[in-house]
Amino acid sequence: MEAYQLYSVIAISAVAIVGLIMVILQKKGIIRPLVPTSPGGNFMSGGLITLLTVLVGTEQLWNYSIPAAVAYAAAFAGAYVLIQIFVHEKSAK
Repeated sequence: MEAYQLYSVIAISAVAIVGLIMVILQKKGIIRPLVPTSPGGNFMSGGLITLLTVLVGTEQLWNYSIPAAVAYAAAFAGAYVLIQIFVHEKSAK
């Protein structure tokens, strides 16, 4: 793996981690989703940011090692599922 590919995977992973943090904060009701993408109210959320960056990181690793790419995707998918299970949503009053 070339140095620029390694730096790219590290940067993409950092953005994916930020996306996971945003998922936690959105689920707790601390922040709202970002960037309105249409007048109907669809938003770009932390989950979408995480999904897109993990897909790009997986593709980068796929060229280097298929098991590494699968492990990378599985780690982020597992973290996302654990967040959905264990982080409780803010209750409506």
